[in-house]
Amino acid sequence: MDNHIDDTRATAHNHRVTGRAFDTRLGQRVREMRIETGRTQEQLGDACGVSYQQIQKYEAGENRIAAETLIRIARYLKKPPGEFFIGLCSDTEMQPSDPRERIDRARLLQAWNRLRTRPNNRRLLLQFAELLIGREDGEADDEASPANSNAPETVFP
Repeated sequence: MDNHIDDTRATAHNHRVTGRAFDTRLGQRVREMRIETGRTQEQLGDACGVSYQQIQKYEAGENRIAAETLIRIARYLKKPPGEFFIGLCSDTEMQPSDPRERIDRARLLQAWNRLRTRPNNRRLLLQFAELLIGREDGEADDEASPANSNAPETVFP
């Protein structure tokens, strides 16, 4: 019985996300979503009743974000509060990544969202991205295939 308790404690300890790492990752998620929605730190701070310097500290993981503040942030950015926590407890998500890559990804999502009323342009962007990376899985899926869209087929040289 004692061995089972020790194993449980060891497993819980190995999968625990430290407070500092969690705060840092949560702050990164706030930053990504703020950039994705095209908001500045000052705008977000004003909406939440804190200074832009406080938003900087949240995004850097220097200060812990209170639940009430996170709800205000989520409402202002029009995001479900749970979206901030996706992947936070995964060991692979906790690995540090290149900040420039995170910002570029947020900017790409922002551009994609701006194209929501232009499905043909979204298809073109998707085709271009697939051309750049090469399709690893061979054929394009039916939904994204130009043959199944109303848009003329576009081939990039």
